[in-house]
Amino acid sequence: GTAKGNLWALSLKQGQEGTLLWNITFMPPLGVPNSTWTSASHQPTMRLGTVDPEDGVFFFTEDTTRKRWCYSLETGTQLWESDPEPAMNYYGMSSNIYEGKLFGTGYGGVLIAYDIKTGKVLWKYTAVQEGFESPYGNYPIGIACIADGKIYLTSSEHSPTQPLWRGSYLRCVNASNGVELWKILNWGMGMGAGSGAAIADG
Repeated sequence: GTAKGNLWALSLKQGQEGTLLWNITFMPPLGVPNSTWTSASHQPTMRLGTVDPEDGVFFFTEDTTRKRWCYSLETGTQLWESDPEPAMNYYGMSSNIYEGKLFGTGYGGVLIAYDIKTGKVLWKYTAVQEGFESPYGNYPIGIACIADGKIYLTSSEHSPTQPLWRGSYLRCVNASNGVELWKILNWGMGMGAGSGAAIADG
C-alpha cells in the first residue's frame, strides 16, 4: 500500500535561510493502485516534477498513468490532478510554464495547456500525422522555446526511419489559444529542449 510521507518547506529569504515554513504529513498521489507491473524500461514511478515559485505551485508526475498532480508551495496541499495524457506520453512527459499556464508535451503529439492554478485544460494543439508515418499516432512534439507569446515546437525521435517524416516541422503556436501560426520543414534539431534551437532579438 501507499505510506504517508512528509513534505516541508524551508525559507531561502535573505536573513531567514533555513527557517521552517511548514511541515505536513500527506498521502502521496497514487499513480497505479496495487500494481505489481514492471518492465525492463519502465516501472510505475511517482516523481517530483517542476517547482514553480512564481505561481506558488509544484508538481508530481507519473509516466505509467500519464498524469500530473499540482500542490501549493504555500501550504503543501494538493490543488488538482490531471486526466491521463495521450497514451504515448508513457515514454516521457515534458512540461514548461509560461504566463500562468503549464504546457505538457510528449510522444503523444499533443500540446496541452493547463491553467496552472486549477488544472483546467484551456486548449490543445495536435501534431496530426500525414498518412501512417508515425508509429505514435501523431508526430511527437517537444517545446524548444517560448518567447513573445509564441511556443516553438520540434518533432523527432531517438531512432528515425528512412524516408524521414514529412511532418517533422518547426512549428510556431500562439501561447494564448493554441492556434498554429506557421510551420516549416525541419529535421535534425532533436525534440524539445534538446533541439539546440534558440531565440534572440526577436
